[in-house]
Amino acid sequence: MYSTATDSRTIENLSKLELHFGAAKPAKSVETHGDWVITWRIAFHTTKFIFPHWEKELEDYTEYISSYFTSIHLSAHWKVFELDKAIRKQVGSVNNVSLNEFSKL
Repeated sequence: MYSTATDSRTIENLSKLELHFGAAKPAKSVETHGDWVITWRIAFHTTKFIFPHWEKELEDYTEYISSYFTSIHLSAHWKVFELDKAIRKQVGSVNNVSLNEFSKL
């Protein structure tokens, strides 16, 4: 549904484990609230599988972002996409903020 194509490839070896990295090129971009819900659901379940202790954080974040979609006009949904990207970038770059610590974002 929302797959990626790889432009270039890098291989890293960690003992007997071989990791393949590449610059991902989206096959389809998220342009609607529905696209975001579908894509986030996949990310949510994947992350929850790997980090089950993050489930509450992910649920809270889902509700937080969804509330923005429901409270603003469709023509401004691009702002929610930008907010989502900015929050995930910020949380991913530091170790002291979680997705559900809204007062720190």
